[in-house]
Amino acid sequence: MATTTTTISIFFFLPLLFIPFSSSSSDRPENFIIHVSKSHKPTLFSSHHHWYSSILRSLPPSPHPTKLLYSYQLAINGFSARLTASQANKLRQLPGIISVIPDQVRHIHTTHTPHFLGLSDGVVGASTIDREFPADVVLGDGRIFGGVSLYSGEPLVDSKLPLVYAGDCGDRFCHMGRLNSSKVEGKIVVCERGDNARVEKGAAVKLAGGSGMILANTAENGEELLSDAHLIPATMVGSTAGNKILEYIKTSQSPNATISFRGTVISSTPPSPKVAAFSSRGPHYLTPEILKPDVIAPGEEASPFVYGAGHVDPNRALNPGLVYDIENSDYVSFLCSIGYDSNRIAVFLREPTSSDVCESKFATPGDLNYPSFSVVFHSNDHVVKYKRRVKNVGTSADAVYVVKVNAPPGVEVSVSPSKLEFSTLNQTLSYEIAFASDGPSLSSIASEGFGSIEWSDGVHLVRSPIAVRWLKELQYSI
Repeated sequence: MATTTTTISIFFFLPLLFIPFSSSSSDRPENFIIHVSKSHKPTLFSSHHHWYSSILRSLPPSPHPTKLLYSYQLAINGFSARLTASQANKLRQLPGIISVIPDQVRHIHTTHTPHFLGLSDGVVGASTIDREFPADVVLGDGRIFGGVSLYSGEPLVDSKLPLVYAGDCGDRFCHMGRLNSSKVEGKIVVCERGDNARVEKGAAVKLAGGSGMILANTAENGEELLSDAHLIPATMVGSTAGNKILEYIKTSQSPNATISFRGTVISSTPPSPKVAAFSSRGPHYLTPEILKPDVIAPGEEASPFVYGAGHVDPNRALNPGLVYDIENSDYVSFLCSIGYDSNRIAVFLREPTSSDVCESKFATPGDLNYPSFSVVFHSNDHVVKYKRRVKNVGTSADAVYVVKVNAPPGVEVSVSPSKLEFSTLNQTLSYEIAFASDGPSLSSIASEGFGSIEWSDGVHLVRSPIAVRWLKELQYSI
């Protein structure tokens, strides 16, 4: 009897020992990054830091100390703190809290790009670099067609596999669930680009039992190639190669192929930097007075509507000489100039605005202090004027900058003053730039033109692209 009693006591005692341990280990403190709404700070707090400390003191108690680690006010407004999961959940429910995200180590997703840009760490971006990821299609008749792929898994097991066209197997675009497994299993499938995601096509081939995929461009995409991290051995080829591969499938009795993955190739052969195929292009359709994109990578015979101010140069950006500063009030004046009222502007400012907020609006949206110029000539506008201001952030307090004008065809460009004489560091000076359309010669020029202005003090070169467009009604009225 005594033995039985002892055994039962131990049986019930052991779970009691483990329950607190299990509970505490599931709610161990972690570092969180908290994004807050700046306008929600109560007026009784003298600073945001004091407000953040008060927020932490209001959280449920924990056996682990709740600690404020950092306070942020540049990229975001908020703070980081060491919290338990239950405290983080409570924090998400408080007013003014935008997000509560666990702090995690992030690793760069690139290897060679920082060296290409002259950096030690990873970073009028979507641009190419000086490396390629070739993955060639080798047909059964010996022909080789170049393709690209980021596939890094196991290569194809056999030297040659049967080759089929997805259009003969249920769906030429290779949608999920539409391929006939009996026709696809163990084979390389040629899928056409378009209609669904590129990597999804490979997933559909894999689901149907296929061993590999050749993603072929149609005439719409031409020779534009994109390297993707495919789920199965796969590569993308241009429309010319794709058409020849499909012709081979039709004319051969037993078409077969393989894909040869050649890894990463770094050389000066690729025309880089060049605008990426998926990058956005200008002009800005909602506000044509603003040049988009801002900066990107120039390609062969491209325009500022494609590359903006050109390829980013991080090292030169550390010492630009002049900068075009923009403040909150500038953006308010810009929004007013494109028709926003006080209620809509309040959404951006996240605070109430007065009814007279637009009294100082810009005469034109083009007066936003952008480091580029986008000019639209309407039927009744042969002269367009913009205002700009620049700040001296160079190493010389008494710097003198002289302007050089590279006018677009059919446009006279004048800058006043043509010389900016600074007397102190961080001094701001203004200038006006005028664009005059040469109306009588419009019939002999294109509907758009490009140029630039350059400010130089002999050390720094501050270049701003110019993009000019003529609306059709102006051309027809001449």
